[in-house]
Amino acid sequence: MRKKPYTTKEFFDTITEKVLDAHPDIKEIIDYSLASSREQEIRSDQFSPEISIDYGGNEGIYLDFRIRGNLSGNPGQADETIHIGSVKTLCESDDAMYLMGKLNAALVIETYRFLRKEWEDFTWNGYVVFSAMQKPCVGFIASDKKELPKIIQTRLIEKGFPAKSITVKDYSARKLFRVKLENGEYTIGDIIREKEER
Repeated sequence: MRKKPYTTKEFFDTITEKVLDAHPDIKEIIDYSLASSREQEIRSDQFSPEISIDYGGNEGIYLDFRIRGNLSGNPGQADETIHIGSVKTLCESDDAMYLMGKLNAALVIETYRFLRKEWEDFTWNGYVVFSAMQKPCVGFIASDKKELPKIIQTRLIEKGFPAKSITVKDYSARKLFRVKLENGEYTIGDIIREKEER
């Protein structure tokens, strides 16, 4: 897991680089890709790409890449749309427009693929409770620490999972914790380890 959230610039650069490297036919016609100067952190994976393609005012074809969703990760936060970058070719042919359409599709596919693979790097709020003994290992999500005792008790302890097998992952602290019984309630205990970060 990362030490810091992705910024919109890092995300745009990462996705466009992966796509252009995978598609040399598209890369060949691209004159530039440029991240937006308005940079912000992405603290949630709850967003979708919104991409548009059009002919330039004077020359070429450009692609605008936006993301829309709850980028802060705070429950109840309204969705927002942010322009994260543009890609341009000076070519104006029908073939170039088809390639830019292919680029659009490839960026959408890579965005979702990347979010599925690296979802923890986009999760910066809340907790996940799970037992290593549960097969398959299913996590129960809590947005507030106050929800943890009930989740631990009803979803795991009452189902027969021993407390020593239960782990709580705190996404804001980027740490794993054991569970302990305190004043009749199960809660976060000792740190198991700091999450491996990059």
